[in-house]
This record gives sequence, structure tokens and C-alpha cells, in this order.
Amino acid sequence: MTVSYETFQRQKYPKFGHYNAELMNCEFWKYMVETGYSAWEAREEFGCTNRLREGPIWSFQRYGMSSNSLADGRVIYIGGEHEDGRDPDFCIYNDVIVKCTEGEINIYTYPIDIFPPTDFHSATLVDNKIFIVGCLGHLQDRCTQTTRVYCLDCDDFTIEKIETQGKNPGWIYKHDAEFIPEKNCIKIAKGYIFQLAEGEEIYTENTDIFWLNLSNRQWFRGEIPF
Repeated sequence: MTVSYETFQRQKYPKFGHYNAELMNCEFWKYMVETGYSAWEAREEFGCTNRLREGPIWSFQRYGMSSNSLADGRVIYIGGEHEDGRDPDFCIYNDVIVKCTEGEINIYTYPIDIFPPTDFHSATLVDNKIFIVGCLGHLQDRCTQTTRVYCLDCDDFTIEKIETQGKNPGWIYKHDAEFIPEKNCIKIAKGYIFQLAEGEEIYTENTDIFWLNLSNRQWFRGEIPF
């Protein structure tokens, strides 16, 4: 697969969706998924290495992106970030990329109020849904007393925010997550928790075990009472 310079110019930037699970037919984005190019490699190929202030170039080469394999062979990739905050191509994504067994690539985007930019989350497959828990995200978006939970429907790729109660981990990221069927819970362990104390950013290692009960959307810390 190749794309023209004109296509690159039209489709080179990341963008949010206009509605929940907007399917983007961007040839350049699919080209970047196929090649695995970094944004800089795309700049070199299309001759725009001197235009660093124009905004980040869309890339599939990311840190903190999750992947889940479905029973039918599809692989689902969620979010992630390209480069770090000092790089002109830094971007935290809020998209969902689906690689199908026959080689087709589908990319879904979302309004920021439906699904914010998300990286270093966990993505746990339960039946035909993926529960997206935690995130590092942009500094201005972090709420230290909450834990983000979203649910991706693998049929239509819509995303729903899950409201939870109980003793959540806080702003957790880079953690492990596992579905425990006999308890209908997602078990969260390890990772890091972001906090703010008198304006100072604090990143601490998580040493607790947390459980999210999917039946009542209740968080528990430590040993669960059922």
C-alpha cells in the first residue's frame, strides 16, 4: 500500500470523532498502521521535516497502547501515546484500531467527551466487551480521587463511560488487570498512582489489590467480601 503526497497532506493530523465510534476512512492512517512508521519517518518520506510547528503527524507507533485478540481473529488496539511531551509529534490518542484477519484495517474515533485521550491503561476482555481501566493522560485531565472506567462494545465499537462507587485505586496507570469469572470482577494490581500534594506531582507504586465488581460497579480494596 502506498499513499500520495496529496493524501498525506489531507490526512496527516490526528483528530477527534464527531460521534461515538466514527469510522475513519483515512488511507494515510491505514498506511501508518501497515508500515509501523513513526511520525518522523513519515515526515522524512513526505518531505516535511522542517514543518515541526504545524502539529503532530498521526502515528501507530505508540507507548501505552493496549491490544486484545478476539476469538474471531481480530485484534483491537486502544489509545496510546506517540513520543513524549517535548516532541513536536507528541500525541495521546483516543482511537480504536481494528486489524481483521483478512487484512482490513478499521479505525474508529470519538468525541473527547465520550472517550478522552488514553494511555497506559488496562484493557480487559469480558465476553464481547473490553473494559478500559485507568490512564496516565494529560496532566490537566487527571483527577486524583477517581479511576477512569470505560467499556468498548466489540460489535459496534461504541464506548460507554462506566460510573463506579467504592474504594477505587485513584489515578492508576501501567497496572495489571485480570478478569476473575467466578467473582465477575476485574482484579487490578501493581502499576503506579498519580497524586497531587500542595501542587507537587507525586507518583507512587501501587502495592494494593483492587477489585471492580462488574455486577454492581463497586470497587473494593484488599480482600473482597464475597
